[in-house]
Amino acid sequence: MHREQHLGWMSCRCIPLSCTKTISFLSSCRSSVRHYTSKKPIQPRWRISKHLQKGAKQQRIVEASATTSTKYKQDDERVIPTELGEEVSKSYLEYALSVILGRAIPDARDGLKPVHRRILYGMYRLGLVSEGPFRKCARVVGEVLGKYHPHGDSAVYDALVRMAQNFVMRICLVDGHGNFGSVDHDPPAAMRYTECRLSSFAQMALLGDLDKNTVSSIPNFDNSDWEPQVLPAKVPNLLLNGSSGIAVGMATSIPPHHLGELCNGLLALIDNPHISIEQLTEYIQGPDFPTGGIIMGTHGIETFYKTGHGSIVMRAKTHVETQKDGIRSHRQAIIVDELPYGVNKAAMVSHIAEMVQSKRLENISDIRDESDRDGTRVVIEVKKGADPELVLYQLYKLSALQTSFAGNMLALVDNRPRRMTLKEYLQTFLQFRVQIVRKRCEYELTKAKERKHLLDGFLLVLSCLDQVIALIRSAPDSTIAKSVLMGRKDTLEYNKKHKLSFELSEKQAEAILSMQLRRLTQLEWQRVEMEAKQLTCEIEDLQDILQKEQRVYDIIADELKTCASRFSHPRKTIISTEQGDILETKTVPNEKSLIVLTSKNFIKRMSFADFESQRRGTKGKAGITLREDETVKFLNACYGHDTLLISCKQGRMYSIPAYRIPLESRISRGSALAMLLDEDCVENGISGLLSISSFSKDDFVILISKQGAIKRCSFSVFEHFNRKGKMAIRLNSSTDSLWLKRCKLNDWIVLSTRQGRVLKFQVNEKNLMETGRTSRGVRAIRLRPDDCLIDVDVISSESSQEQCHFLAVTKTGKGKRIKASEIPVRKRYQMGVVAIKFDVRRRDELVCFRVCRNEEVVLCTNTGRIVRQSIKDIPIQSRFAKGVFIQRLDRKEEMAALTIPEWD
Repeated sequence: MHREQHLGWMSCRCIPLSCTKTISFLSSCRSSVRHYTSKKPIQPRWRISKHLQKGAKQQRIVEASATTSTKYKQDDERVIPTELGEEVSKSYLEYALSVILGRAIPDARDGLKPVHRRILYGMYRLGLVSEGPFRKCARVVGEVLGKYHPHGDSAVYDALVRMAQNFVMRICLVDGHGNFGSVDHDPPAAMRYTECRLSSFAQMALLGDLDKNTVSSIPNFDNSDWEPQVLPAKVPNLLLNGSSGIAVGMATSIPPHHLGELCNGLLALIDNPHISIEQLTEYIQGPDFPTGGIIMGTHGIETFYKTGHGSIVMRAKTHVETQKDGIRSHRQAIIVDELPYGVNKAAMVSHIAEMVQSKRLENISDIRDESDRDGTRVVIEVKKGADPELVLYQLYKLSALQTSFAGNMLALVDNRPRRMTLKEYLQTFLQFRVQIVRKRCEYELTKAKERKHLLDGFLLVLSCLDQVIALIRSAPDSTIAKSVLMGRKDTLEYNKKHKLSFELSEKQAEAILSMQLRRLTQLEWQRVEMEAKQLTCEIEDLQDILQKEQRVYDIIADELKTCASRFSHPRKTIISTEQGDILETKTVPNEKSLIVLTSKNFIKRMSFADFESQRRGTKGKAGITLREDETVKFLNACYGHDTLLISCKQGRMYSIPAYRIPLESRISRGSALAMLLDEDCVENGISGLLSISSFSKDDFVILISKQGAIKRCSFSVFEHFNRKGKMAIRLNSSTDSLWLKRCKLNDWIVLSTRQGRVLKFQVNEKNLMETGRTSRGVRAIRLRPDDCLIDVDVISSESSQEQCHFLAVTKTGKGKRIKASEIPVRKRYQMGVVAIKFDVRRRDELVCFRVCRNEEVVLCTNTGRIVRQSIKDIPIQSRFAKGVFIQRLDRKEEMAALTIPEWD
């Protein structure tokens, strides 16, 4: 490989996107290279075969060395030493400018990249107007390649195809005939098969004034022809059809908009140049994608319009319908009618099917694409009994039914890339339109004056027609006749002879001499006089336009109204006030659940419907599979969207949504809690569990330790958690348990001990003051030396003491109901009253003492058997009664926990 080839490979392979760091590194190397101006490579040393004789070999090597040495001396005269860093920096800068100005970034004035502009101009030059016939796309591509765009044919054809796709362009610039691709990203047919022509919109709104010297022309790549630097667009095409492109160090991404709204926004800007962006958004509501869909929220739109960049959330337009075909007559299906902009429909359907097969998506039985020429229709059948709304939100989260459009309004302004706000772009376009209208008026004024000049000559000649005819007939040749009409000095004697005197211009004289005889009729004379008068009025009008700026804006406004009335269509994209944030709670069902936590820190969630209501005294069903020396520690009924507050024996509190706990069957063991919470929480041991449906500033959290310490904290303190949790209370012992309860002021707290004593006192500022998270609390109940706190509950101040009941359950499975009025209200830190008598022979003790808030109770034994029964089946007894058996237990089986659901 000779030196030029090696340098070219190095310059292509060694330049990353981060060119600044590379250039600074190469500059620091200070290594110079040689660039050869000659295209002929240096001849390498000859490779000599081994079987040549030694003498001949040496002779050939000497000759080759001499030849190479001579070649180097000749080339040294044409070598230019230069720094590698400088050369790389210069070359890369030229490449970057070429990509930015000549390929990737559109012009703010007509909204087109050079390749699109050249295609439209090439079609215009070929005469492919909207009223004419279609021509092969290969003919257009060849014209553009040969005259204007010396790049690959596939790049030109792809750009041509894009301008004809109605699912990409809001208003197509090219009318296509044939296969031009689809929303499934199917490739278009080859250019030899497809045909095209200019659309009526492109012909009128982009190319209408091209022949009136409205824009500057530049030479093409080989200086053999001219091309327009920009097209005289009448509408803001950059926002109308949008644009996207990746340049060097920058990129542009502009969504399509509605033509009528853009025109109304420009009209408002003309009427009020000081209009704000907020006022402009009353006219330009937001992007209008050709594929329709829904824009979620206006925050992204406002950010995009105010700063020039922002994320716009797009969502598919769907509806739910019931299938009515035989067996599936009662099955519901989600129908996708419109897709977000730029989504590949076939890839989306395939991705959803893969997620269904991999169990990432559940409750979907079938998915099929029924789209046709009439529109998009993707059918997603939902399993029987499933909630279509829930499945739809899962699809929004996991599939392309909801995507984001990252907008970046970057365009070329005065050949410089510039990010613009909505108002800045409209002002830039309006200034461009003013220039176009003025140049058009100047061109039309020049043409009108030239025509008026000729007509003045006609009228002068027609006033003495017979004498002019005689003069021309008597002239020896046309040159003298022309000189006579122009009144030159060398023809003065000739004019005196015919008693005529003219001082016409050369153009007037030429026009008169080339006049046809039929123009000499009386009717033609009248027509010339009428045309001259019209031209006089037109000239005065054009001069008035050029003198008065307001008239220029009036013309722009009229053109905008004309374009809007002719090409504007109803809006396709709906703008919703709902934000596009997909909450996890919307993707999981809010079903009734049972939470079970074991002594080995395994947790599981089951559906509440897995347990039917049974009679009192039954054994129940298996609710969890336990290992040896493992028992049930906590049982809680909650909704799937509830928040679980979990406390550990160190006094820290943690939070986890209930739906994060896997929903499992009755016989499963559950999941390790360490997979869901911080390891420190699990190692220290779980001491409390509370489910919360919503957080309120008026509510408080009551924290009670096993040794009788109590504190009241505001609920807002525990609304937000991180993985490490929050300190809730300082405990005296690491083995101390902790109960969590929710209450309000004036509620009653009910504390029960293992020996069956119950204390009830009211929550107020006197009995229990609000404290901070790190306080130890105050004493809640006076305990005997061999007694300890076993359960805590709260009676709402809104409930009646006469109608409220307590449910007491012992370790042996006995239970009873007690009227709340039988438990007297006392002050904090007193010894409670007896609430139940125990069977001394069985060594019974109290396990739970709860307020009956519902008609059902769920009981659980230490072996994991769960029974659900009606509270009405449990009799009401006095405080000194022993109760009745409410669940039949096996030998060595004990009651462990219960929960009374609080369903809305």
